Amino acid sequence: MPLILASLVFLAAFATLTLVPGMPFPARVASWAVLLGMWTLFAVDVAVRLALAPNHMSFLRRHWLSLVFLVVPTLCPLRAVGMISRGSINRRRRGPSFRFQAQVAAYATLTTLLYGLTSALLVLGAERGAHRGTIRTFGDAAWWTISTITTVGFGDVYPVTWRGRWVGGLLMLGGVGLLGVVTASFASWFVSRFDDSRD
Repeated sequence: MPLILASLVFLAAFATLTLVPGMPFPARVASWAVLLGMWTLFAVDVAVRLALAPNHMSFLRRHWLSLVFLVVPTLCPLRAVGMISRGSINRRRRGPSFRFQAQVAAYATLTTLLYGLTSALLVLGAERGAHRGTIRTFGDAAWWTISTITTVGFGDVYPVTWRGRWVGGLLMLGGVGLLGVVTASFASWFVSRFDDSRD
């Protein structure tokens, strides 16, 4: 629970820094201090678990995503989804299959929303002051995120900086996979319910 709350606090501080660029200097320093503090907490968590693991290489193979979150701290809020879903799915795995599939679909949807929100904040921070940039507000960033993650790509707003394009590339790669999981999970859930009704 402390790490879940820390992930949400990290997201709130990051969103505040991005959405309120003109905030007073003390508030900006406090937000950066919160970000650094939460990241330090995540780093200590990974370091302690790695030190206590009997096999370090096996731990790194199983928990490589934790290392990704440390390298790309803005993805840290996704830790909350992983920690919540692990316990809940493990508890329900022995129940009816449609419950398990619905649970997977719900957490995949939550992950997709958090991934999209983080991408929108990142691209807004990179593009807001760019020369000839088309993404100026959070609304522009959210619209670009939705059109990109769904592979529609209207082209009315798009990133022009190298940082914004990197965010776009990661959003395309990760977003397509997440949407595929959501779609497959819902399809499997509907088929399972249909089979149960028919039986």
